[in-house]
Amino acid sequence: AAHLYGDHPYDTLSYPSENPIVSWCSIGEGWHNWHHKYPFDYAASEFGITVQFNPSKLMIDFFAALGLVWNRKRGTAAWTMGRARRDRDLANGVPLAKPLPRPWEIKAMKKVE
Repeated sequence: AAHLYGDHPYDTLSYPSENPIVSWCSIGEGWHNWHHKYPFDYAASEFGITVQFNPSKLMIDFFAALGLVWNRKRGTAAWTMGRARRDRDLANGVPLAKPLPRPWEIKAMKKVE
């Protein structure tokens, strides 16, 4: 479900999506579009526990406070640069890339032909 249903705010060209239902069922790992765009981000989501349900990040932060986790990396700086580039391109008339069709959409297109 994390690759099928939901929004694609960070990488419109990839299948993984942001799915709050999957996030609830998987203890915070349903923010899949962010995770695939920035795989080095320990939080696997853009926001913290107050905005996106993500107990996994909360647990890692707890252990970091105890000194048991270090060198945590975030993808927010990379996202900010990418968003600035996208906004600049849009301001200069460069169209956004269109997402690729999903596998079931390809099958449906073949049936129509």
